[in-house]
Amino acid sequence: MQTKSLLTEFGFLSTLTGLVTKSSKELSIKQVLFQEFLQLLLIEIMVFGINYLFGFSTAFDATLNVTLTIVIALVFIVVYLVMWLNDQRSAKLFNEKLKAFQEEMIKQ
Repeated sequence: MQTKSLLTEFGFLSTLTGLVTKSSKELSIKQVLFQEFLQLLLIEIMVFGINYLFGFSTAFDATLNVTLTIVIALVFIVVYLVMWLNDQRSAKLFNEKLKAFQEEMIKQ
């Protein structure tokens, strides 16, 4: 039961890191990349912080810490890449349907 609670708390904390990327205005590419980097940094801190709190940090040597950091970053990058590809596909489909609708409206 305690493991389920820990996973729930970890999931909640992971979701909170997404608040870093929220903005009410349009951002430049530099600003978006900075927000994404900040979110990745917060996730890394959260993972290592939880490892430290539960006493797992002493079991990790420098090589394992570096490997864990790289793996977390790679997963983060792959997730955002998949999301970007999906957004591109959705935008292309939307534009194709919009173009077809506009051509149909011109014919009428």
